[in-house]
Amino acid sequence: IDKEHDLTALTKIPSTSNYLKVLVWGIPLAIIAIIASTFTYSPPTGFEQIVQWFLWNGSLSALGALIALAHPLSILTAFAAAPFSSLNPLLAAGWFAGIVEALIRRPRVEDFEQLGNITTLKDFFHNRVTKILLVVALANLGSMAGTFIGGAKVIQLFINTINP
Repeated sequence: IDKEHDLTALTKIPSTSNYLKVLVWGIPLAIIAIIASTFTYSPPTGFEQIVQWFLWNGSLSALGALIALAHPLSILTAFAAAPFSSLNPLLAAGWFAGIVEALIRRPRVEDFEQLGNITTLKDFFHNRVTKILLVVALANLGSMAGTFIGGAKVIQLFINTINP
């Protein structure tokens, strides 16, 4: 603490890797390309891929919101947003569910004042601020799991279509 530190490294913005950008946008584009390619081989299988993508993404995101004891409209929002937000790295299903939760169950000043007094899991669920954060986090985790499982199903159906 008493030593002198060089702070110039903290003032520089680190360069971003193009590899990461390609990866972040490449996965959603690959999913879309695989589904489009499957449609050329077998339209019914392509439709099945879309159904699998929507069901896995939406259901697991909604399950996350349900575990957070979200309002039914927040759960429905998580279900509807997840299949689309999973294809866009700039969006997240939990953000939409959290906005709906915040609009329906508006945090009070008291909730903000009590943030420092949260010590149990029960407190997290009773404080409206932290409950909104739980809805956001758990809906996002569900959507992430749905992306992996739904993506695997899309790939599996594609492989089964091109290699009968």
